[in-house]
Amino acid sequence: MSLWLAVLFCTIEGVPNRKFRIFKKKASIILKIPAAVYIERLRNTGIDMSRGFVREGDQEEPPMIPPRAALPEGVTNYVTPNGMDQLVQERETLQTEIKELTITDERERRRTLAVIEGKLKLLNERIHSARVLDPKDQAKDEVRFGATVSLQNKSNNTKQQFTIVGVDEADVTKSKIAFVAPIARAVTGANKGEEVDFKLGNEIRVLKILDIQYQ
Repeated sequence: MSLWLAVLFCTIEGVPNRKFRIFKKKASIILKIPAAVYIERLRNTGIDMSRGFVREGDQEEPPMIPPRAALPEGVTNYVTPNGMDQLVQERETLQTEIKELTITDERERRRTLAVIEGKLKLLNERIHSARVLDPKDQAKDEVRFGATVSLQNKSNNTKQQFTIVGVDEADVTKSKIAFVAPIARAVTGANKGEEVDFKLGNEIRVLKILDIQYQ
């Protein structure tokens, strides 16, 4: 029984893998118990086995999968038809990357595949949860999803125009704002000529809706 305690101690203290392999081989011979049996017994104790029973050099950091644009929990994943087309095209691109992967190094290939497959999994979740709304079907006199809004900031007399789209389609460089963005939420439901309050930090800006277009 004292030998079992020694095995447990080595696992807890993180004895170097090479020495630990020699020790566990001797333990298996002395106790006449297959390695798989006492490893399973150690696992049942709840002790972390990752250090003592993994070959040196085999441990790999899990790949980092880039997260998709944030969508608040419980919020419907609205997308425009163009946004849906972009998601489908993105999926085809990732699938092609997998088919045409030319990396020969086993470890690097495994990591690259894990990243692409992880991105593909997140993308498929977005596609399956998507609810397509065609801007052309929206009420023309009210700011809704898909609207291109022209407004005036009454606080500083500046003008701005943007289109309200899905979270994955949003791109500020193209004046496309996600429907969950604060400014999009502030103007949603407003009519042409109406003024709305937009709170930005401790400041409240008055925004006047100049025009509403659906394309």
